[in-house]
Amino acid sequence: MKERERLIDLLPATTPLVLQRIRYGTAGFRSDSRGHQLDGVAFCCGLVAGLRALERALTQSETKMPVAETVATTWTERCAANLGETEGYPSNERRSSAVGVMITASHNPPEDNGVKLIDYDGGMLEPSWETYANQIVQNAYHPSALESYLDGLAQQVLGPTDALCRCTYVPLILFAHDTRSTSPRLANLAMQGARYMLLNRLEAAGRLDLLDSESGNTILLGTTTTPALHTVIWQWKQLMDQGWCSFRHRPDERFPNWIQGLLASYGPSLVDATVSLLEVLDPSLAKLDSSQEWFVDCANGAGAIVLRGITASLRDRTGIHLVCFNDDVAATELLNRRCGADWVQKTTTLPEGWPLHASDESLSLGGASLDGDADRLICFLGDSLGRCTVLDGDLMATMVLDFVIYCLSRDWPSRPWEARRGLSPSNDQQRWRVGLVHTAYTNGAAVAYWHRKRKEIETGGIEQRSRIELHVVCTWTGVKHLEREARRFDIGIYFEPNGHGTVLFQDAFLRRSGSRLPLPLQCCARLANQAVGDGIANLLLIASLLQWKRWSIADWAGAFYTPLASVYSAMHVPDRHAIKTTDFDRRVTYPPALEASIRGVLEQHRQIRTGNEQHEGSFDNMRVVVRPSGTEDIVRIYVEAPTKEDALAIADAVSTAVMEHLGPQQTLASATS
Repeated sequence: MKERERLIDLLPATTPLVLQRIRYGTAGFRSDSRGHQLDGVAFCCGLVAGLRALERALTQSETKMPVAETVATTWTERCAANLGETEGYPSNERRSSAVGVMITASHNPPEDNGVKLIDYDGGMLEPSWETYANQIVQNAYHPSALESYLDGLAQQVLGPTDALCRCTYVPLILFAHDTRSTSPRLANLAMQGARYMLLNRLEAAGRLDLLDSESGNTILLGTTTTPALHTVIWQWKQLMDQGWCSFRHRPDERFPNWIQGLLASYGPSLVDATVSLLEVLDPSLAKLDSSQEWFVDCANGAGAIVLRGITASLRDRTGIHLVCFNDDVAATELLNRRCGADWVQKTTTLPEGWPLHASDESLSLGGASLDGDADRLICFLGDSLGRCTVLDGDLMATMVLDFVIYCLSRDWPSRPWEARRGLSPSNDQQRWRVGLVHTAYTNGAAVAYWHRKRKEIETGGIEQRSRIELHVVCTWTGVKHLEREARRFDIGIYFEPNGHGTVLFQDAFLRRSGSRLPLPLQCCARLANQAVGDGIANLLLIASLLQWKRWSIADWAGAFYTPLASVYSAMHVPDRHAIKTTDFDRRVTYPPALEASIRGVLEQHRQIRTGNEQHEGSFDNMRVVVRPSGTEDIVRIYVEAPTKEDALAIADAVSTAVMEHLGPQQTLASATS
């Protein structure tokens, strides 16, 4: 690396207004990226990532890390092949801790972009570090102010300068981006920030032996999906904990090869996991050539790169047939344009490029939409008249819950050798805490169905070979809140209606020895992303479960419940902070008159419609969610009612009430389902 440059020479020029207004949310920093508006933010996120990598390397150096005894997974086998031969892990060799920076704006239009930080365990950034990120960005309007803040923060999280003398872990930062035209530039700026931070702190501590002179301990993975980067970091930690990777002295040229090997194994390992799941459920399934095609809308985003690489192998080995469209990753202006998971879910409209036309004789086809960075999935049915029936995250959560309960309520082997011998050890003494986590936006019909399942379990309506405790939990809007709740359970299922979610398993139940987790669920844990919501992994999981049940997508759509009609809209307001909510966004607390108005609208509509014989009694379940956006001066309104007409009428009345209490507004969007 060249002689250390000054921060003032590296820091990109960014308007103070952008730095003062932008905040780190669930999706990281996100904004319009035209006019280099995000350049300074990207550089600052590199600084944050560099400091976090140093802090984790130091912390793990001072902590005796037990060697993890995890289930032998398909990806570790592939990783071993990609990494080449590795020796054991002698005490004089070093380990490494990695964090990540993803450049993406997910489902946003192509002119937007964002920066998201990924923590050392492959999960979302630890909340206290979100605060640090905000402070660093807000101080970036002047280099001297930023340097002063960084010095104080480094002292706080690292301790005195000589603390790094005890560091035995090598800090590593991985970078990736989506297909947006501004993404490569922002990734390079973030890398500059990370290199500056690492060089500055390690040079001051006299620990340049921890730094690779060529890469500066930063590795660019290029264009890929957000879940892929999360997975690589999660796998890197697992491999280091298990001693798969060994190196002496300085980081060397093997680092990029190892990391690229992990990325290369991401797609094939999903296919391997799908095969394993189907073979455990029914050996004949992996040889069954499904007549059902999935037409997958890739939103012209990074998910197309992964899917195109596995579709042939997937069909040959599992019979699952995926047909990609909207997969032009070179046409960056087409990203999420009238396509993608957010478009389909919010508008209940078929994505542009849908292959079924009115002249086709087929009545319907099964479809799925990813978003721009492939962390969301929405399934749907499209018919020959262009109508779209959405199967959202609520139905995916229900499908997964049904599968989990089925597996836990029967005698399944928990070890491969038991399965080979046809043994089914009893799980009578095993107790399983299963959590299904949702938000206020979850359809009321889905929540009612989940509670009915809970009561069936509690009253013995479902035969159980082990003890199942099902908890249905509502939490605040935002995937980080859902994930935090889901990790409290042995098996935690969370899906937002927008299609972001996964099923999580406690590490204790994924250990090689003594695991009582039934084999199908062990295979499920290998397929479902254990770090973050993953649209491609979820697509393969849902497709596998449908193949196992011999269901079509239409069968799935009508199998569990009939969703209540709903309307979603958003409007600009002068100040989003003027509205406060409680009870996980289900009630407005301020201004109090607004909540009274909402209750009044519901009561008035209920009285008017009480005499409707067709829907008698169903109007007691009408509800309204009004909450402020976390990032913009926007209020979001969600309404459920027995019919679309009722939902639209209530939404209009509530919009008027919001305008009266919060000031002039402009409706941005409205969608019904």
